[in-house]
Amino acid sequence: ALLSVHDTVAQKSYDPVLPPMPDDIDDEEDSVKIIRLVKNREPLGATIKRDEQSGAIIVARIMRGGAADRSGLIHVGDELREVNGIPIEDKRPEEIIQILAQSQGAITFKIIPSIKEETPSKEGKMFIKALFDYDPNEDKAIPCKEAGLSFKKGDILQIMCQDDATWWQAKHEGDANPRAGLIPSKHFQE
Repeated sequence: ALLSVHDTVAQKSYDPVLPPMPDDIDDEEDSVKIIRLVKNREPLGATIKRDEQSGAIIVARIMRGGAADRSGLIHVGDELREVNGIPIEDKRPEEIIQILAQSQGAITFKIIPSIKEETPSKEGKMFIKALFDYDPNEDKAIPCKEAGLSFKKGDILQIMCQDDATWWQAKHEGDANPRAGLIPSKHFQE
């Protein structure tokens, strides 16, 4: 196997082979990033929303430890233009989620990167003990039920991200799965 890999690298035979850049690129057009992620059984780990001012579909949240986070290619504020070659300007976020749910294997995104630079998080490890039971399927306020993390009173949760004032990202302490889920923040729960 090692010799086979060596021969492949030596021949510069890398997959996937991307199509050539089109010649008719408009100089006035925003810079576009084409991203290809391989989807396995886990969700991509990103939520989207429609921007109030521009009407564009943007990435609202990246779940820590999810496929989108691990790739490092998609960031909060990026504007989605196409999913698997399907233009999405006139689609609702629910329709886009449906397209993603039906997609198997590699998913190709056409994205206009956000202008603001995302500062890397330097948060330390923070753990909390749950003082109540929580089921995201029964919560009407959660932005994405599938991204929610259920827990029982007494569970120890590791807080992964507190960027959002109302929804924190957390995982069960000791859980081998690196993907975080949404829980109500302390302020929001109160």
